[in-house]
Amino acid sequence: MSPGPGRKPVFDKEQAVQAALEEGVATFSLRGVADKLGIKPPALYRMFSSRDELQAAAMQKLAEHINDPAVATTWQDALRLFSSRSWDLFSRYPEAPTVIMTKPEAIIGVLPGFRRLIDRLVRLNIPGGFPCASFAVDFIGDITITTFIQMRSFTTTDDAGETPLDRYTTSADDNDDVFGMKDMPGTGFLDSKVEFIIAGIEHGIGPGNSEHEAS
Repeated sequence: MSPGPGRKPVFDKEQAVQAALEEGVATFSLRGVADKLGIKPPALYRMFSSRDELQAAAMQKLAEHINDPAVATTWQDALRLFSSRSWDLFSRYPEAPTVIMTKPEAIIGVLPGFRRLIDRLVRLNIPGGFPCASFAVDFIGDITITTFIQMRSFTTTDDAGETPLDRYTTSADDNDDVFGMKDMPGTGFLDSKVEFIIAGIEHGIGPGNSEHEAS
């Protein structure tokens, strides 16, 4: 189904995408987006053929804020920047990780952005070249997403003003230091996890690396 003809909309695609993001990129409805724009739902079909198309456009918009590693001068910093920008973006739009994990078709449009990031890593001489760069982006992306979802769950306050993390550390007795839960920061040690991955690549671990392939 292609966008329908009719009177020129009183809104643009950028406004519709932003409204979808604000409504929640995983759970928004066309009616909710239309209400936010002050229009009738059918008007959206003049720009988007379906809810899925609007969702894909919203995900593509988010990717623009993540996949710009040009300010990094080393492949290590490019990976760190990718993780930190992803976390910051998820903090603003917490439903984005759910879409990434459950609707791969919604992120097809962002693949060129990831390609630019991977190519940048290759130009910055990441060991293992393209195979390792692609693996690193995928791995760090996964770690960032799962850590964000976990910490969002751990730090959500209940009616009593407590979080699951609070209850864990008060009931785990002498085991509250297991997995670092006792002193866990709000980012769930994400920085350390990323550094662990970077160190592995620096030591020749990863696809495309001769030492890794020989083992």
